[in-house]
Amino acid sequence: MRFAVFVSGAGSNLKAIHEACKKGEIKSELALVFSNRPKAGGLKYAQEVGLETLHLNPKDYTNPQSFDRDVVIHLKQAKIDFIITAGYMKLFTPYFVKQFPNQIINVHPSLLPAFKGKSGIK
Repeated sequence: MRFAVFVSGAGSNLKAIHEACKKGEIKSELALVFSNRPKAGGLKYAQEVGLETLHLNPKDYTNPQSFDRDVVIHLKQAKIDFIITAGYMKLFTPYFVKQFPNQIINVHPSLLPAFKGKSGIK
């Protein structure tokens, strides 16, 4: 199975996922790293280690739905089977979620729903 990791920040979780793939602890192919931020550390890391990357800027779109539609097109072209959000700080539209039913895994640094949001560990 092929998966994409979505990042917005430094990419510490991406690095751990990538290492687990290299060790054979994850039996799927990390096929794509996507970011909504061009200077995300996770995107830079992925480029440095030779992973396939994609960046789309939400500010280039008139609304969240058109952004998500474009992301979905790229994911389908890359034959992505599931998605891991690892520090991805943008919410998905209902359209996006419907395109990947039961195929999105969110890495969150705290117990949900008790400590949600970007300040969940403070």
